[in-house]
Amino acid sequence: MSKKLLALFGGGCQVSPDGTWVPTPDLEVWPLGKNGGRSLMVLPPNDDDPNSVIGMGQLILEAGVIDYSLDQPNSVAIAYGDSSPSLLIDGQSSENEIMSYLFKERIPNAKVEIFDPAEWKSERKLSGTYNEAANLLRLVRRDMFDEMVIVRREVHLRPIIFTMMRLNEPEFADLKDKVSAGELHIQERTVESILWNANSGEYHERINSIHRSRSYQRSLLREGNALMNFGEGITQIIQKSQEQTAPAAK
Repeated sequence: MSKKLLALFGGGCQVSPDGTWVPTPDLEVWPLGKNGGRSLMVLPPNDDDPNSVIGMGQLILEAGVIDYSLDQPNSVAIAYGDSSPSLLIDGQSSENEIMSYLFKERIPNAKVEIFDPAEWKSERKLSGTYNEAANLLRLVRRDMFDEMVIVRREVHLRPIIFTMMRLNEPEFADLKDKVSAGELHIQERTVESILWNANSGEYHERINSIHRSRSYQRSLLREGNALMNFGEGITQIIQKSQEQTAPAAK
């Protein structure tokens, strides 16, 4: 029987008006630049805000719960890495810890992996998608998984790209050999496809609204810039000039 890891690349979490931690809504505010970062507090959606982008933490959690119920994986890893900049600066728990707690509230019996900076010798470095991909592959090796399912938002292209790039590094040569031999299977699913197949009118309406938004266009632009900058040896986007305003979706 296959030993499966469900890996969710999280859309983040924020503090709601009542003071509790919640996954990000469909749209969130995230200014770029050295002093930028995700807003710690949930803000009212405003698609016209030039810093409004796609969050979807709520829908990522929903997709993870649905996928878990269908596939019954052995373990779940969500945002598997150190704190995001905003959480680290404010001394809060990591996104991994918060999202794992929220997942366990939905499925108490699930085995959810909590990232341990000491075990992985991360030196509390900020995570990011590239480091999360490496963390997941180390987890695959440690627990001898033979299947990993990556769940990501459609706009977030980096998880599978960076995972494949990491497999070409010397550290993961053994896992690359297992993939080539058919002993390790890595696949991806999008949040949108999981929710769409759940055949819920509510999900369909929300997904269509997200994809038609200007925030989605901004997110696509940022994702493209992130991949381009990474190719130039830059792992974090640093905005040197004002971000271009994305055109309205037609």
